[in-house]
Amino acid sequence: MTRATASCPSCGAPVEFVSAASVQTTCRYCTSVLVRTDLDLRAVGVKSTVPPSVSPIRLGTRGSDGGRRFQVVGRLVYAYERGRWNEWHLAYDDGGTGWLSDAQAEYAITAQVPSAPVPTADQARPGTKVTVGGEPYTVGSLTRARYAGTEGELPFERWEPGEMSFADLRGEGGRFATLDYSENPPLLFAGRWVAFDDLALSELREPEEVKAAALTVACPNCGGSVTVHAAGLTVSVVCAHCRSVLDARSSAFKVLQTYHARLEHTPKIPLGTPGTLNGRAWEVIGFQVRSIRVEGRDYPWDEYLLFSPRYGFCYLTEYQGHWNRGETIRGVPRTVTAGMRPAAELDGRVFRHFQRAKAETTFVLGEFPWEVRAGDRAKVSDFVAPPYMLSSEETEGETTWTLSEYVPGAAVWKAFGMKGSPPSPRGVYANEPAPATGVRGKWAAALAMLALLVALAMVHYSAGGGTVGTPHRYGFDPLTPQEQQAQVIGPLVLGGRTSNVEVDVEAVLNNSWAYFDLSLADSAGQATQFGKEVSYYQGVEDGERWSEGSPRGSVRVPSVPPGRYWLRVEPQGELPYSYEVKVRRDVPMGWMYLVAALLLLLPPGLATLRSGLFETQRWAESDYAPND
Repeated sequence: MTRATASCPSCGAPVEFVSAASVQTTCRYCTSVLVRTDLDLRAVGVKSTVPPSVSPIRLGTRGSDGGRRFQVVGRLVYAYERGRWNEWHLAYDDGGTGWLSDAQAEYAITAQVPSAPVPTADQARPGTKVTVGGEPYTVGSLTRARYAGTEGELPFERWEPGEMSFADLRGEGGRFATLDYSENPPLLFAGRWVAFDDLALSELREPEEVKAAALTVACPNCGGSVTVHAAGLTVSVVCAHCRSVLDARSSAFKVLQTYHARLEHTPKIPLGTPGTLNGRAWEVIGFQVRSIRVEGRDYPWDEYLLFSPRYGFCYLTEYQGHWNRGETIRGVPRTVTAGMRPAAELDGRVFRHFQRAKAETTFVLGEFPWEVRAGDRAKVSDFVAPPYMLSSEETEGETTWTLSEYVPGAAVWKAFGMKGSPPSPRGVYANEPAPATGVRGKWAAALAMLALLVALAMVHYSAGGGTVGTPHRYGFDPLTPQEQQAQVIGPLVLGGRTSNVEVDVEAVLNNSWAYFDLSLADSAGQATQFGKEVSYYQGVEDGERWSEGSPRGSVRVPSVPPGRYWLRVEPQGELPYSYEVKVRRDVPMGWMYLVAALLLLLPPGLATLRSGLFETQRWAESDYAPND
């Protein structure tokens, strides 16, 4: 990259242009704003100063935009009602240029695109759907801002003070665009949101240099010391001594609100506490108590503001021992339905609508990147997909979305090195993960094992219960002496493992009974005595045929070792009959399979029951409570 050099017309110091596209720069020695023409470099008679910043980025920082290497060569600072933001001018190694927007440590890379029909500033109302450059967007915010300083190289001339309007457009898939109404026709810059870590930035400011940007001022109300950790990003800060809300945008830190005997709250995590959450270093710089009222009852919760020079702000909320870590999202969720209820879809995940309410801020402490006061109100709406929650917050002129994730209290305590134990959770929170997880997986596993059990039973029933020998048929006559009625079957050769033996008897009966005295003896003479009675009666009464009993019956002897056996059968009865005796070995026992099936289905069944009770408790606190 060939760099153009010249001398500052104001002080004579060397001036170097990194980007051939740059037309304006600032002398780093005398801060004069210089404009490059075809022939020379002229001073416009303005010296530029930039306000303090906690951004880790500086001129000379290098990074990568999807593989395109770039260097930060310039910076524009804009001030608006919520503080300031930086627009870093990027010079790519391939000769291209772009912008890295750094607003409250949220980053977006854009590049100017050819002019296209765009809505006017009056038409760009927050929440409006617009199509720009052939792409659909939603207007996120319309901002009136003023030029607050510049340093380094710019691809255009800009140093004049004065207000200008910007509309931020948010699209699906992380698309981002800005309409700059400072010129006519408006300028369109389009690109995407990016994460700090994805930029692979190097040659950043040293952490000590960033910390040095923190301001310490005297409270204009009580004179107490007030420290602003996120200078340039903080809009309001609350004096820890008198609880007055101060305007951090003004050099005088004027009082926005004084403390009027409202309830005092002590943050469970003290302000200034550093911690590491989600792998990132944070510091607690703000605390507020907010509340919603439902059916005459207040439901307050605590909200902590965490700050990181690299990653900006995130939120930590706590309600009755339930903690959530949330970050503002850049895109706009898609409106869908789920089960006939409103829902929102973000990155392929569907969040079911849970509750809408009006939230009021009742107590504030520390510093915030927005103008905060006790008594502030906003419309809030929550959508849940445990362990995540998607929340919209609507105030006049702006709608913001926050994505939160449920965090166990113990993890919060560990992250911030808190002593003792966190408050125990009470009840079920909106996005609290259900304790019975993987119910579908449990059912799938149980049904798979049940199928195997059925297959095993079928094999057992088809292969088991084999008849030992052939059926034996005899007759019984009560007139024959009893000792001549006995029959001995055997030897019966029982093979295989120790298993049961079943004796089946079937008699030809008609309105009579039969009893069989049975004895199974092994070759050593050890016998097992047992018996079986069968009976069968039938007739016609009042023209209807009836019957009771059965001429067939079975009796089972468990745990019979393999060997040679003899079965003695001694029939009894009051009428003659014929009968058949059949001996079976290793007869399947259906109740065992039934018990096994119940045991298999018990875990998923209990998990389903537990999950159902948990979900009932969860939705009882929603706008869709069963009793509503």
